[in-house]
Amino acid sequence: MAERNRALYLIACCAQKRPGGGPLWSKIREERKLNKFPQLNSAREELMDFYSNITEEEIDRVYKAPGGTSDRAHEKRLRAFQKNLDLETSPTMAARMRYRGFAYKKIPWMGRDSAKGDPNNVLIMSALMGLIHPDDFIPDYELMMKDSSSLTRGPSGRVKTVSRYWQVQMREFQPTFAETYPDLEYIYCFMSTTTGYVDAIRPLLSGYDSYVVDTNRRGVAKITSSWGEGVKRCAPTLVRPADVERKLEKMECELRSER
Repeated sequence: MAERNRALYLIACCAQKRPGGGPLWSKIREERKLNKFPQLNSAREELMDFYSNITEEEIDRVYKAPGGTSDRAHEKRLRAFQKNLDLETSPTMAARMRYRGFAYKKIPWMGRDSAKGDPNNVLIMSALMGLIHPDDFIPDYELMMKDSSSLTRGPSGRVKTVSRYWQVQMREFQPTFAETYPDLEYIYCFMSTTTGYVDAIRPLLSGYDSYVVDTNRRGVAKITSSWGEGVKRCAPTLVRPADVERKLEKMECELRSER
């Protein structure tokens, strides 16, 4: 057993994405080299279908861009609405190329065609696609975990968030996840606890020695950059929590146990 197989590093998707791409999602959805977890396809396509079929009148109810009722916030929601209209026929590209946020710019094996240097123990949690590998091909989309989806409702019938949708899906996916990573012991989450990403993957964390990485830095750019830097420094060589924690302390970050 390779020592590295005992640890997984999870990061969140980001709003900044490269446009365009190559093959359509409908053409590559079952290709394992381009889609590590095809078991999630039905859940992904349920979301794609939902957001491809909402009306313009529903934009402000479904999309939760910051800014309340301001014109600027509405424009952001309108852009998301327009981008998500044809997701299943959208060109795809590798997630490592699609995402271009601050965290991804810090990770040397992201943002390029070559996977050189990739330790193959980093996964991404996407609001649209769920759990993905950096090599997975994904559409260009605009969705947040805080957006609403009537696919998931609470006991009162109240519409829940995309985060809640994925929490339900991850609970069903957990046996497949465990089978895929039989030697896994540690999971490190470099993502926010306030934007719905940790909540979405929480069913996968149970049963493992799991941690969320907190940072003392302020501002989205500094926070996400520190997460990217942490993944860059830790993922290639570090497995045990004590070693990861020592490395992160030098970066104004700390581990918080999820067990």
